[in-house]
Parts: sequence; C-alpha cells; structure tokens
Amino acid sequence: MDNKEGRGSKLIDKRIILLCLTHGVNHGTLLFFTTALLMIASDLNINYAEVGALVTFAYIAYGVGQLPTGIVSDFLGRKNTILASLLIPAAGALLGALSTSYGTLAISFVLVGIGGSCYHPSAYAFISDISAESDRGKAFAWHGIGSNIGSALTPMLAGVVCVALGWKAIFFVWAVICIINAVAIIIMMPQDARRFTVHKSSDNSDGKKKNAWKELLTATILIGLFIYAIQGFVNDGIFAYLPTLLQDDFTIAVTASGIITGIQYGGGIFGQLLGGYLSDKWNRMNIILIASIGFVVMTCAMLILGKMSGIVMLTLIMFLMGFFLFMLQPPINAVFSKLVPASIMGSSFGLVFVCKYGLGAFAPALGAIVAQISSLTVFFYILAGIMIIGIVLSLILKARLVQTI
Repeated sequence: MDNKEGRGSKLIDKRIILLCLTHGVNHGTLLFFTTALLMIASDLNINYAEVGALVTFAYIAYGVGQLPTGIVSDFLGRKNTILASLLIPAAGALLGALSTSYGTLAISFVLVGIGGSCYHPSAYAFISDISAESDRGKAFAWHGIGSNIGSALTPMLAGVVCVALGWKAIFFVWAVICIINAVAIIIMMPQDARRFTVHKSSDNSDGKKKNAWKELLTATILIGLFIYAIQGFVNDGIFAYLPTLLQDDFTIAVTASGIITGIQYGGGIFGQLLGGYLSDKWNRMNIILIASIGFVVMTCAMLILGKMSGIVMLTLIMFLMGFFLFMLQPPINAVFSKLVPASIMGSSFGLVFVCKYGLGAFAPALGAIVAQISSLTVFFYILAGIMIIGIVLSLILKARLVQTI
C-alpha cells in the first residue's frame, strides 16, 4: 500500500494488523458470555427462554446498529466508530459484572450489542478503501483471521474464568480487554484513518451519493443481501448455542465445551485464508458454493456421528465445520465490495451487516424455543436446512453475474 491512498503492493501493514486484532475482540464481545449462559440461568433461576432473551437483546442491538454506524463512518470517518465499538461494550460488560438482577443484566447485554455494532461497517469499508480489488479477498481473509483468533480464544478464556471465578468475572475481564484495545486504537491508528471516504472530489457530491444509493436497489444486490442474512442467522445460531449444545445434548463439561468451540474457530482461520486466496484466483461464487456445501455436510456429520464417535472425531468434525463456515466470508465480502458504489462503501456495508446480524439476532430466540419444545440438536438441523436455502440463492446470484468476480 502506498502512502498516498493506501493502495499498492504491500497488502498487510500495521493498519490491517491492528484491525485484525480489534476484529477478534469485536467477535469475542458476542461470545464471552455464551459459555456462562447455564451459570447465569442457574444463578438467576431463569429458564432457557429467559436466558435466550438476554442473548437476543444483544444480537438485535448488534444488528440494528450496523446501518447507522455505517452512514456515520462515511461522514465522520472510521476511527471514531471503531473506538465506540470498544468503549460501549466495555461499559456494558462492567454493568453486567456489577448486576444483581435480570433487568440490569438485560441492559448490560443491550449495551454490549449496541457498542459491538459500530465495528463492522467502518472496518470493512476501511479495508475496501485501502486494498486493491485484485488483492481484496486476501485482505478480507487476514482481517477475518482476527475474528477467528478472538472467537477461538474467547470461549476458552470464558470457560476457565467462569469455572475458577464465576460468571461475573468474565464480564469484568472482558471490559478490561476492550479498554486496552481502545487505548491501542487511540495510539496506533493513524489520523488519516478518521475520514478515508470524505474527499473533495465530485464523486462524493450529494447528487452522486443519492444516485449511488439507488444503485443498491438492484435484484443482484438484494440477492446478495439475502445470502448475507442467511449466513448471519446460521452463524449466530451456531455460536450462541454451540457450548450449550455440547454441555447439554452431548454431556461435555463446561471447560471442554469451550475448548472444542475454540477449536472450531481455529479451523475457521485456515478456512478464511484458503477462501481469501482462492477467491483472488478463481470464480468467487464457486468458492462460496463449495464452502456452503461443505458446512452443511459437516454440521450433519456432527449431529449424526458426534455422540457416538468419541471426543477426537467430534473435535475433528467441529474443526472442519468451522473451516467451511468461515471459508465463505472472504469471497462474499469481495463480491459485494465490487458491486456497491465506492462513495457509500461504509453505508453499504452497514446495510450488509443490518441484514446479516439483524436476521441473526432472532436465531437465539428460535434456538431457545426449539430447545424448550424439543432439543438444541433439532435446532442445529434447522440451521443446516437454512444454509441449503443459501446455496440455492448463491446459484441464482452466480447466474446473474455477467462477469467473473
């Protein structure tokens, strides 16, 4: 990346590395409490539906906040909204650590979700701003690896802390992590990162931005948004309840469930890399289809073989399940960044993540209802079925794209 516009041959610089780490913390923000859900339910004497509602509060707040923060980042820049994505969840986590009632804890979860929503539109627009299109899959892959690292380590950390110190301790620990990350952003994020899309060129005039918004209302982009929404629902459903599924339906201990969940995210690291590098060489829609099919197969394998095959085989299946799930992300992000107008990139990714996390916010609620009526195993079968719908939409999107992306 050169110094003038951040584009060029050098793909990974300190800005990408810093965002990679921050991405991990952001995803951990929606995960640090999942290992503690059964403890919270026991401590507050609440049922599956009530504890699922807490998670839903966080996920809905996380979803609906994406579009406004994307628009804000197009006008006020990326740095301020990224800082908000750390400091607001820190306040929410501290409130959770100090909570003594269900109501206070609900407010804590809402703050965690609202704050977390500030990250993705700004960060993804930032990456689109500074990366060449031919390298964008790899840029998104390296950024995505941060989410996998954070998502892999967070359940492990949460499991150890909860067992050793109780569920409130992980809320306090997470607040400290967010504050440390925010200090790093303040010190290390360059000043020019504040307003990457606010140039003096005519491309950013009010009239052209209005026309750019109209370009988002095409059938091709709407299909892409549906695919994002399905991925978000499946992703949020899995990782909201995966530790609980392992503990309850598979009778695996709390600490072990956190470790296995972390291993699944570890598989996602390799999936992100392969998906990103292949998407810059091959047709990106083909990579999306391969990853989607692989994920459905591995999810069914986990549910059918997991209970009877032993811990080693279950762990391997979970690794591959995470591999295919996260292999999806770099190619779909690269496809979308090429389709949308550059002048409203932050707003466009805000719309993406409203769809992705907005629909995903309802996955914990559905999971709680299905678990109450039947079991979480049935819920995971439902998630696999929903991903099949995503495969069909991906085939339609591939057919609509005139040129290879």
